[in-house]
Amino acid sequence: MLEDRQALEALAGYPVRGMSYPLARNNQRVLDLLPAAGIEYARTVASTGNFGLPANPITWHPTCHHKNNLMELTERFLSESRRARAELFYVWGHSYEFRNDNNWELIEEFCARVGRRDDLWYATNIEIIDYLDA
Repeated sequence: MLEDRQALEALAGYPVRGMSYPLARNNQRVLDLLPAAGIEYARTVASTGNFGLPANPITWHPTCHHKNNLMELTERFLSESRRARAELFYVWGHSYEFRNDNNWELIEEFCARVGRRDDLWYATNIEIIDYLDA
């Protein structure tokens, strides 16, 4: 794991501080090792259907996969009044799936619906972690 992180950092030119679990698998041993390897967050595939911030960034459960109720969740997220607490709509998926499933229009519809809004903050995973740490 550490060697893979170092190889990615050599390619990217910056510290790699997060990951997703290979084949969606993890166990307690892996969870315990990640912080020592410099990993601050790791995304799971356990979709919550909710908009909460991660309770534990090492087992960060997203809102949904892009193929699972994406537009319904989008409408729910946008229609709910903004509260004093932060909310996070975390969508995950793989770019190859758009080609394989012939559903580019789905992600294009999503981007058109949520894009260019002044009332949303668009952030990377590590930006969310840095915000939470601040």
